[in-house]
Amino acid sequence: MEARAYCASVLTDLGVAVAERPFEYSKFAGAYATPLAGLLVPLFAFGLLVLPTHSQMFVAGLFIAAALAGVMFRYLGGSSVLDLGAFRARGVNLEAVRGNSEPVVWLIAHIDSKWQPVSMIVRVLGVILSAVGLLVLAAFALAHASVVMGRAGFVIACVGAVPLMLSYVGARNHGTLDNASGVAAVLEAAAIVA
Repeated sequence: MEARAYCASVLTDLGVAVAERPFEYSKFAGAYATPLAGLLVPLFAFGLLVLPTHSQMFVAGLFIAAALAGVMFRYLGGSSVLDLGAFRARGVNLEAVRGNSEPVVWLIAHIDSKWQPVSMIVRVLGVILSAVGLLVLAAFALAHASVVMGRAGFVIACVGAVPLMLSYVGARNHGTLDNASGVAAVLEAAAIVA
């Protein structure tokens, strides 16, 4: 709120008409999509580990589960932010327009404060380890390779999934801001083109 008020005062001083535009959204995808992905990794890893010893029905089930997970994450990464009923929240966009004509240049940035218990580099390493483990398991399942290879892939995938499962996004921050530098750049650009 203070950041929005500051931005509004800077833009108003530049002779720009400023308006606040409230909106609603779902926090579910941002807060829980990564932990959900982390939970799915060991499930798929286990499926790939036992795949060579089970029936074609199990293989079909694994592919159906993968397709459903893909559809779910496609939804979570898309329109769910606006239309999912769970974890509804309110936000406010600050819209600044110069003059009465249609804008020809849009300068856009966001600022929010958020908290994650797992650092970005650890999450990236978790994604890489999960992908490597699942690829090793897929090769194991397709080639009927050694049990050691399958177990190694399973362990790698599960170790990589742990930081993902712990990557809940919350609001308990310690003064950190997401994209404050982007907002500063937009305010500076607005001052330059004023």
